[in-house]
Amino acid sequence: MQKAAVHEELSRFYGVGAGVQPLWQHRYYWERAIPQFDARIGPAHAAADALALQGLHVTANWRAGVGVPDCVRHARALAATLAGR
Repeated sequence: MQKAAVHEELSRFYGVGAGVQPLWQHRYYWERAIPQFDARIGPAHAAADALALQGLHVTANWRAGVGVPDCVRHARALAATLAGR
């Protein structure tokens, strides 16, 4: 995804940095790599849990597992829970 597209989405959906470019931005691609979480993952989970109590639910590889099947399984389970099934 192009950086400009990311900025446009953040601005349109969240009002983040509308018309303002970040001071620093970079992306890394590690082919055939599994994400490694650091000390920030605990607070990220706590923040996601707090948001869930407010009705905003998060599904991502850092919540459900790094593989696509894990993410799909988690998203389906979350959708079923939210649908009351």
